[in-house]
Amino acid sequence: MKKTVFVLTILLLSSLVFAQTTLSDGDITMVTINADADVEDHKIFDFVPLVDLDIGTIIYFTDDAWISGATNNWRGSEGIITYTAPNNITAGNPVTYLGYNADGFIETESGFDPSGSGDNIIVYQGSTESPVFLYGIGWAKSNNWIYNISYVTNTSDIPPGLSTENNTIFQPGSSDNYQYNGSTSFISPSACLSAVGDESNWSGGDVPYSAFGTDFTLPVTLSSFTAQYINDTPILCWTTQSETNNAGWNIYRGETNDALANEETYQLNLSLGLIPGAGTTSEPTDYSFEDVFPVFQETTYFYWLESVDYSGETESFGPISLTIPENEWENTNSPEIPKNYGLHQNYPNPFNPSTEISFMLNENCIAELTVYNIKGEKVSTLFQNKSISKDELIRTNWDGKDNFGKTVSSGIYLYKLRTNKEDFVRKMILMK
Repeated sequence: MKKTVFVLTILLLSSLVFAQTTLSDGDITMVTINADADVEDHKIFDFVPLVDLDIGTIIYFTDDAWISGATNNWRGSEGIITYTAPNNITAGNPVTYLGYNADGFIETESGFDPSGSGDNIIVYQGSTESPVFLYGIGWAKSNNWIYNISYVTNTSDIPPGLSTENNTIFQPGSSDNYQYNGSTSFISPSACLSAVGDESNWSGGDVPYSAFGTDFTLPVTLSSFTAQYINDTPILCWTTQSETNNAGWNIYRGETNDALANEETYQLNLSLGLIPGAGTTSEPTDYSFEDVFPVFQETTYFYWLESVDYSGETESFGPISLTIPENEWENTNSPEIPKNYGLHQNYPNPFNPSTEISFMLNENCIAELTVYNIKGEKVSTLFQNKSISKDELIRTNWDGKDNFGKTVSSGIYLYKLRTNKEDFVRKMILMK
């Protein structure tokens, strides 16, 4: 039975229907490659999807070379194997190419024949004219991924979007045949790619390998993660197809797509605690979350999910982005959205080391913004005698320092907006 988890708000999620799964680089990995294989007896390769594949998903495999800067990029004269998923494929389950006997595989361009004197397999979606590259593996040669026209057999440059740094390009060595023999249980898809990208986890030799017979175990398979702006509030929705030992979720928000890596995000569920996960289940689970923190018109926000397993290991998903519209109403004759006058709650809150304070006033005035500790002692004056215009959104940062430039201690602080018309006070928490 399908489980549904609601957080802070009740939101009906409609059923998801996919024509096929659109993949990104690193969503699949190769685990076996045989250059000496006779397709009558041994498969040429195995691959493992790290996300669920919907029935009808199309993936292309070629032993052609990608030549950077060339007119048509592809060297040509090599073959293409097209895989069409004959059913839904669960993430972590290996898929085996057994030549023309393989279920779901057809040779759409003749000439696919990895060579024992040096070859590669490039994996992509899209088309040969506009490929979206997913993975690449090269072997049976001593050189790395650099196209060399003097080679009689195929060598290739690294296709766009792939790299050795993120383990989407790999070369296990110069033997004719290779198979992955490392761990098959991972805390995340990125951990899986890292393990498969370690050549010490591979066996190589002159004898072709049989089919890879072990499933990979991945803790969470995320099939969708979206954000919508509904009734003046960002609503996040995500669906997992399966979960393994998933204790729960954290959600982070930032204002750049690299905010998480730069530690410039705010944890939206910090005061609520971990959002409960489904533990271990092979059934789909739907989640939703309401972002109640202030947002500003025409500002783009980025969101990340973090799954946490029972051992404390984490995996991040995202980011996705959401731009707050200038006006919720497409019809210009519709009522104007009321302006958010007054002193707003700081964001993020709690914070470390800095936070943003914003406000908007309904008339022109002179203002002062000051931070006090819980004893009522003045800590920092952010500005004073500032001329404020009606309907102007003012945004100011406090860096957690006092008027002498000294970093203050953790605790509750008050920030007070004093004008010649009215005073406003709110609380904020500095947490280190």
